[in-house]
Amino acid sequence: MRSRIAGVTCVLLVACATPYQRADLMGGFDETPFDEDRWLVSFYGNAYTTPDNVRTYLHYRCAELTLEKGYTSFLVVEGEQADSASVWTTVSANSTTAFGSSQIITHPGRQVVIKMFKGEKPAGAYDAAGVLRLLGPRVDPARPPGVAEGAASTVPR
Repeated sequence: MRSRIAGVTCVLLVACATPYQRADLMGGFDETPFDEDRWLVSFYGNAYTTPDNVRTYLHYRCAELTLEKGYTSFLVVEGEQADSASVWTTVSANSTTAFGSSQIITHPGRQVVIKMFKGEKPAGAYDAAGVLRLLGPRVDPARPPGVAEGAASTVPR
């Protein structure tokens, strides 16, 4: 019985994690251009999103963006963790006593500056189509790698 409860709890917590999506109140990815081939790309999760998923989603978005802009590879030229935190406080009281507790909740985030390239891949750069093929099953197992929701494939076959 306990294992069933633990299993259901795990499923519910995973279902609450930030999915791969454009940023909204639950988190997600965002990007800002610096130049035609240089972008700031971010992914922010909620309290149920693992740092590993944040990194995976961020690299996946970098690869998608690279192909969307007509490039074939990208190099991470700068990156940093961008975690945020919030405090959740509960207070209880009866006629004579008030008590409560506070919990710090971490929201993992990460942002990178990428430079995109066409043609020959520079040393240390990622092949965008390869990143989509590799990470696609982790990002959305139901969607073929490189196919944005409602869009045609951007991955060369």
